Order: sequence, then C-alpha cells, then structure tokens
Amino acid sequence: MCLFIAFAALDDETCLPALVDLINARFGISLTADDVVSLGKNILKTEKGFNEAAGFTNADDRLPEFFSTEPFPHTMLSGICQVKKSIVSGISNKFREYKFMPL
Repeated sequence: MCLFIAFAALDDETCLPALVDLINARFGISLTADDVVSLGKNILKTEKGFNEAAGFTNADDRLPEFFSTEPFPHTMLSGICQVKKSIVSGISNKFREYKFMPL
C-alpha cells in the first residue's frame, strides 16, 4: 500500500481493518492490524536507511520540478500538478507526528 493512504486510514476507523482483510484474503495469511502497521514502519525505515546510505538527505524529499511544469500525459486528468511544495515538505513532519518513522 502507498504510504499516502496512511492519512485516510488514520481518519477512518474502518479503513485499516478493511485493508488488513484484503491483504489476508489475497495472500491467505492472518495478519493483524498491528502486524500491518509494523510491516509498514519497517519498510519505511528500510527505505530511509537505504536512501541515507546512498547519500540522500531530507532536502532530497521533493517532487521533481517537471511535476509543476508539465501537463499530465495520457490521463483523464488535465493540467499540471497543483500540489504546493509546502505540502510535500510537510509530509515528513506529519509522519513524525504519527511516529511512523524516525526522521
């Protein structure tokens, strides 16, 4: 699951249990909500560790410039990405607030 669904999952008490049910049904396993959250945390920590070892810093946590200058190609969407840089920059802060990752 994409980390961006975390906010929706936290805002809707039925979301995480539904995702756990979907994962369990698809893979024939019996994870709990705590298991899924723990897996997510471990994945994010692993990704962050890899990125740090590769020399990336928090300054690199930005969308490429073309996101705000080039139109979406071949989709039902039209126009250019309207996500403000301040919102993208605030994502790491939000994850710190929820204690998802040790940033």
